[in-house]
Amino acid sequence: MMTLNDVQQMAVRAAVHALVMALPQPKPGGRVKIFTSADKQIEEGGRKVANIAIHETGFCKLPSGVEISMLPVWDREYDDAARLPPAKADRWLKAGGYRLPTPEEYDELEEEGLHIEPLTLPTPEMLARFGFVPRSQAALDWQSREMMTREWCDIHKAAVRVLLEEAAYTGHQPVANYGKHWSKKKSGERGIYGWPTRRPAYYGLQGGRRVIQDFSQRHEPESEVFVDYATTFHAVKLSGAKSTTKPEKPAGSKPTTPSPAGSLARAVSAALRDLNVLSPDRGRASDGTWPSEAHRVQSPNSDHNRGNAVDLTHDPVHADCHILSELAITDPRAEEVIWNGRIWSVLHPEWRAYEGTNPHDHHMHVSVRPELRDDASCWPWAPPGLAEIITPEGQRTALEVLGYAGDLEKATRAFQKASGLTVDGDFGSKTMRAMLDAFGASPKA
Repeated sequence: MMTLNDVQQMAVRAAVHALVMALPQPKPGGRVKIFTSADKQIEEGGRKVANIAIHETGFCKLPSGVEISMLPVWDREYDDAARLPPAKADRWLKAGGYRLPTPEEYDELEEEGLHIEPLTLPTPEMLARFGFVPRSQAALDWQSREMMTREWCDIHKAAVRVLLEEAAYTGHQPVANYGKHWSKKKSGERGIYGWPTRRPAYYGLQGGRRVIQDFSQRHEPESEVFVDYATTFHAVKLSGAKSTTKPEKPAGSKPTTPSPAGSLARAVSAALRDLNVLSPDRGRASDGTWPSEAHRVQSPNSDHNRGNAVDLTHDPVHADCHILSELAITDPRAEEVIWNGRIWSVLHPEWRAYEGTNPHDHHMHVSVRPELRDDASCWPWAPPGLAEIITPEGQRTALEVLGYAGDLEKATRAFQKASGLTVDGDFGSKTMRAMLDAFGASPKA
């Protein structure tokens, strides 16, 4: 009889196979780019990193009483678990009022959370794709090079999300097996720990062992530089400490719950961002991204359930959906638009009567195409000049032109203070609006 683990592994192998077939052949002796985009942004002393954050799912309390992040610390640029060397992960956590979990706390997280089987690379498909004999020296040499690459991170990310979907992840459960993790014993030793499995025989584990990666300090000598595709880390709140980092949320959105794939579509976040910058005073009573549990049960096939849809409130004065709906259907990311009793879709690209029970006369619904969900460029309603300042590079350049040079967060805080805004260092919709106003709509130098 086929078990859930068997179904999961079949789905994962299919997903991995598609990604593997798209990989280029490795160059003999060539070393591909190391995955350190997040690492490069870490500053000495553990100061705040723009693209690293506690995932929006937040924390859960373990039976031992500690509060631990439900998912690993997140890299917002890649929409994936952050990969930082252990020493730098340790510093980032301490600066935010957190610490690395102990092995025992990771075990508790596994007991309390949703179990998925570990995803280890290379898979048999990967070895076959590149002509390597399993466990040969050539295969081991190749693995030691490739395990740190962006490509392997992408394969791991896609496969883990398939595992989560097959395990019926709702966004409300903690997950201990997104990867193996940096950990720190109570005695102070730091190492890698994790990958609990319910198939110990498959991995050759003996003596009641249930974790593939026992606590290991093998990479501690490389603690400032070592990263790989599967080593992530969770955060535990320090007792009595005030956390200085905040869970990531799209500007102006309601509190969200992650999709089975673990993230809100960047295209959805961009739609909210652009409208909030265009009309900071607009009504938001009917805004929405993630659905309620009742909506999930009533509409299991809704694009909201996968993080691929947004509802935008109709405000006749500040955000008229009669106009916004006509703009939405011109964007290639739009798959379906529903507004005021009518529906438009890619399959039927003309307005027609909508037969659903909700006429959508208080808000406009926009579903985005899954293959374009990561496109965070500006939507047609974005105000002039916004495209210039939606990236950290553009923000830094615009701030320098206005006379606020140096560290991006410090410069942002200085600009916010001078503009009479809340000083938090985050480049949100109000800060973007103030910057556009300072430039007279266009921040080009």
